[in-house]
Amino acid sequence: MTSEALLAELREVLTSEDKPFRLSEEDVDRIIDHLKDIAEVVPTTSKLSICKDEADNRVLECALDGDADYIITGDKDLLDLKRFKGIRIVKVGDFPL
Repeated sequence: MTSEALLAELREVLTSEDKPFRLSEEDVDRIIDHLKDIAEVVPTTSKLSICKDEADNRVLECALDGDADYIITGDKDLLDLKRFKGIRIVKVGDFPL
């Protein structure tokens, strides 16, 4: 699952001159459209301030409002939480298949 806030952040990262991706708007539009086709876009209403990185709070909001069981991430700050309101936070290699 994802949210509009997370997709907006992805767009910013993929088009930023300061990042190594620097994709065209057209390429990013295709990526975002594909993600919307394959992922549930969760309307978020929660407003959290748990993490110092605001982007991490958007991940938590999406997971909470989407009733997720897991957050799979490589983000150290999120991983340090281990759990958030019953949602397990794990690395991809630790996700139980």
